[in-house]
Amino acid sequence: MFDLIKNDIRNNEFTEALSHCYIEQSLLVHLKAESIPFQNNIDQSLAYDEWSKESSKKSTNYDLQIKYYQKIIDLLLNAYFNKTKSKTSKNPNRTSYELVSQIIDKKRDDEIIRKIEEIENEALNNEGWVFTERILNNFRTLVNECKTKDEKYISQLSYLIQAMEDNYSPILILGESGVGKSKLASIFHLLSKRKEKVKDLVELNCGAVDEEHIYPVLFGAKKGSFSSSIEELPGKVSEANGGTLFLDEIDRAPKRVQDYLLTFIATKNYQPLGYSKDKKADVIILIGTNKNPKSLVNERLMESDFYNRISKRIITIPPLRERKDDIKLIAEFCLKRFNDKYKTNLSITPDTFELLKKYPWPGNFGDVEAYLERTLSDCKWRGEKHLTPYYINNNPPDKNLPSSCNDFQNFENLMSSFLSGWETKEGSFTDEFLFPILAKIYIEQYPVGKKQTEKNELAMSIVGMNGESKKGKLYQEYLKYQKLKSKFSQ
Repeated sequence: MFDLIKNDIRNNEFTEALSHCYIEQSLLVHLKAESIPFQNNIDQSLAYDEWSKESSKKSTNYDLQIKYYQKIIDLLLNAYFNKTKSKTSKNPNRTSYELVSQIIDKKRDDEIIRKIEEIENEALNNEGWVFTERILNNFRTLVNECKTKDEKYISQLSYLIQAMEDNYSPILILGESGVGKSKLASIFHLLSKRKEKVKDLVELNCGAVDEEHIYPVLFGAKKGSFSSSIEELPGKVSEANGGTLFLDEIDRAPKRVQDYLLTFIATKNYQPLGYSKDKKADVIILIGTNKNPKSLVNERLMESDFYNRISKRIITIPPLRERKDDIKLIAEFCLKRFNDKYKTNLSITPDTFELLKKYPWPGNFGDVEAYLERTLSDCKWRGEKHLTPYYINNNPPDKNLPSSCNDFQNFENLMSSFLSGWETKEGSFTDEFLFPILAKIYIEQYPVGKKQTEKNELAMSIVGMNGESKKGKLYQEYLKYQKLKSKFSQ
């Protein structure tokens, strides 16, 4: 970072240099806030006094690094900026800073760079700086790769960086479908020291393996130990030995497998199917789910002991509809990848970015990615150089979301979003929201090819609303639809 700041000065970009310092301080403040790891859920394997001593040391190191960046900030403000009383602020004591001049003064700039190098040398000779700089580098990379500027999400990521350092218990990653749980797990592994032993993250989607095979796929199996096993199966735990294992959709793993996982997490021992002796593996486990784990426990789909063990470290990825500004970062990422892939030079106009931010994107990152791939392809095919609002308005994202009945989780997330904002004074969510929408879809779009009289007769059996007269529930709910639509279109 010192080199970046010095290059900014050499390029006469003083505000950029100052901005980089402020960003670094902001990241450090996040790290310091999360440097006390999980006080209420402290792992039994870590003695309290050891934890307390370590967290105090980390906090002191972060304070030290914040101090060094403050020195550079003060240096830059004094050299390149004038202090002025803020005219817009209600606080008469508040000061603002205005850039004095962007005229190149090489002698002045060289002197500032020399002073920054003095601060740099002082910092690099401090053991605490070296420790926190490594963490900060990982944090910068993590925030950049996750394409976010959202404070809530960045706070969660700082929490994850601390977990990367401690490395002694599993991490539970919560978030809706498409938010990037697998991507986050992959970045976590690549930034950790474990990538030196196992190059790539080892993954298993528990929902993609049937109940009979999930144990051997996870823990391995001897040849012939179960039906269709024609060769030795090493298992995901063995593949991940020394590295990181990500288990997604843990809610779909059978409870007996959860029991075996609980034992493995506690002891690092496991027994492949068909073997009589235990094996040992050094694996840090990341666990993902798009469900509320406490609800799973209440519904007896997850054992409480298992939940207690995996919930000591919980990272929650906010849905995209709660971090609208990140949509621009994700769109820029998708644009760059598209241009690199097809050797094009397309761009997205500023008003198009603003339009994209208005959609809820129930499938999160996955929805934005799929939609922009289609829309940019259309733009390229037409020979355009810019993606403009014309393309978005002619093929809006909400026409494609959810994309199919198979994409049920996206539909569930969208319903959850509407339900969470529903107020009791508005009446029953089913009567005042769902029924009007169902009535509108049924009358105008479904079923194809049937006369209205036939549709009216079938209405009770299909949507549970009497449609045999204008006073029936089907038409009464249909009349509510426009009022409902105008409410959510405001």
